[in-house]
Amino acid sequence: MRTFEFMCEGAVKGSRMFRNADYTVTRHLADEDGIIMLSISRHSDRTHKVSWRDKQAIKNMLVGPEHEAIELFPAESRLMDTANEFWLWVLENKSRRFPVGFHTGRMVSDTEAWGSAQNPGSGATAEDEAAIAEAVRRVPAPPWAKEGEANMESAAWRLRRIMGWAEHFER
Repeated sequence: MRTFEFMCEGAVKGSRMFRNADYTVTRHLADEDGIIMLSISRHSDRTHKVSWRDKQAIKNMLVGPEHEAIELFPAESRLMDTANEFWLWVLENKSRRFPVGFHTGRMVSDTEAWGSAQNPGSGATAEDEAAIAEAVRRVPAPPWAKEGEANMESAAWRLRRIMGWAEHFER
């Protein structure tokens, strides 16, 4: 992802706007709870197509790689959906963690695992890929697996075929 350039001060006091070839992002000052808000919109084609990896890269560039962020799917009574705009709430203190999420350490991959296609661009190293492959091999086959399905990956692949999903994952 291309780096962001400072555009201007935002309309809300203390906010700053940044832009690159695809996105405009407004970074709002942290509130009293230490939460920074990032408002992300894709101006290059004005669509809703913002990948998870792009959101992660934006958070890393404009706040920092060790800061945690969440995207909230609110109650309908608090819904804000007006302009293909996405909001991330980022902890200002990089040592704070949300009480949800994985606590197993880094696990990223650019290759297929569990029978699913993966978008490239994670920055996965050879060590990351080896850790994923080992994790997939270690998960035992579920109770519904058939004889010969040694692990969860082979059983999950069969289930995708039965459900008619396989064609979406085959290359």
